[in-house]
Amino acid sequence: MIRVLFSISLTLLTGGLAEAQVSLGIGSGSANPGSVVALDLSLTDPATDPPASVEWRLSYSTADFSSATISAGAAATAANKALNCNSSAGSVVCVVSGPDATTIGTGVVATVSLAVSSSTTDLSSMLQLSSPDAADANGSMLTASTTDGTVTITALSLDGFSCNSVSITPPATATCTVGVTYSAPAAAAVALSSSPADANLPSSVTIPQGSTSTTFTVGAESVTSPTPVTLTATYNGEGETFVVTINPQAASAALSGVTVSSSTTTSGQSGTGTVTLTTAAPSGGAVVSLSSSNTSAASVPASVTVPAGSTSETFTITTGAVTAATAVKLTASYSNVSKSVSLTVDPVAYSLKSVAVSPSSIPGGEPATGTVTLKAAAPTGGVVVSLASSNPSAASVPANVTVAAGATTATFTVTPGIVADATSVTLTASYDGVNKTVNATVKPPAALSSVTVNSSTLSGDKTENGKVTLTSAAPSGGAVVSLSSSNTSAASVPATVIVAAGATSASFKITAGTVSAATPVTLTATYSGVSQTVGLTVE
Repeated sequence: MIRVLFSISLTLLTGGLAEAQVSLGIGSGSANPGSVVALDLSLTDPATDPPASVEWRLSYSTADFSSATISAGAAATAANKALNCNSSAGSVVCVVSGPDATTIGTGVVATVSLAVSSSTTDLSSMLQLSSPDAADANGSMLTASTTDGTVTITALSLDGFSCNSVSITPPATATCTVGVTYSAPAAAAVALSSSPADANLPSSVTIPQGSTSTTFTVGAESVTSPTPVTLTATYNGEGETFVVTINPQAASAALSGVTVSSSTTTSGQSGTGTVTLTTAAPSGGAVVSLSSSNTSAASVPASVTVPAGSTSETFTITTGAVTAATAVKLTASYSNVSKSVSLTVDPVAYSLKSVAVSPSSIPGGEPATGTVTLKAAAPTGGVVVSLASSNPSAASVPANVTVAAGATTATFTVTPGIVADATSVTLTASYDGVNKTVNATVKPPAALSSVTVNSSTLSGDKTENGKVTLTSAAPSGGAVVSLSSSNTSAASVPATVIVAAGATSASFKITAGTVSAATPVTLTATYSGVSQTVGLTVE
């Protein structure tokens, strides 16, 4: 439906009638219900006698627009003109004028913002400009004409219909999604149907206000053979379809087999077994019984449940201590069907698992801790693991470390050297032909970077703060920085200040004495053989 409004307005202005023609026109646009559309109201000047003021009436449908807001455009503001409007339902009368004789150039004289009603059912709505008046700088009337505009209102329509599966086998279901072209300005009811009626779905579904889609569940009726079904979603006379295949209900599940992740495992290690059914487990799941021919060597839980709709599930195999390779048969049973799988449990091999260092970034002068780990507890007498460093001058380690009997780990000390720059080091642990490595970085020790004061001028008998800064974080126990003053009568400082471990700076207090004239003082900070100075004046 296209809505057209007519209105009549009479405006009286003084002055003679000039011949120049002024044109006013409002643009056209499109918008969704519930949104705002902004349109330019443009002025076209005659070349000979441009206007200094203009007036017009804008009429619009209150069924299609809930409000209209008008603001001054670039052409009006450039001419230093003010916009004054008087609104009533479906109509706005506006005047662009100003106290001086500046004329208004061709361009956008105003911007009209229209709020499209959420409840409108129209597909377009006319905006009518009428009662145009214009006067030149001398107050003489100019002939004026108008051009109307149209707002195309985009109707909400379907935009996509799909399901997460193209086939449904009972008791499984599918989840379907239906969408619309933009956020629904009000709740939108979408009709649903199926042909043939072998799909179980609601007769309709509602897309909530403000949403662009919603979901619903589709189930299956009983069929004897795979049946294609066309699902149809309909809204505002438009429909979209999606085809699914309804399959006959699957036969009852039976045990297909039992497997293990590895046919050989080591004593003390856990493994994973899997039971598999011929079809999906029924509602409530399928409880499969488990047993082991030698629970001391390898034990399993009494049962494992395959969840409803699934065809398999895993279980944990826990191995015990053995002194020789031991064969074990694991058996799974379900619904009078049993399946078996063989597993061999080997004695523990005391192999090296890993080597680590903490912290991996080692501050200069700060020892770090290394750790070697075995795959299983060390036997009687322990295990001796050899150690090596790729750069002993940067980080040294002992020749070996012993993992005590019954333990799986042992620690050792990593001693950093003095480096000028951050240095990467590779530490290697070796046992029984197996090598493991870890990388570490040795950082230079912290040095004094600077000493500063908050203000270079200090009044007599006042205090001020100073700060010492290191090149990197202070070591464990902190960094003790010595302080001194070139004139303790004028400005005194504590003998030392401590930068806390892990910090890079610390503040100290400067106390000024009484001086008779401006007195320069040099403060000196010293740490680890490096001194830094800063000057200040006591007044």
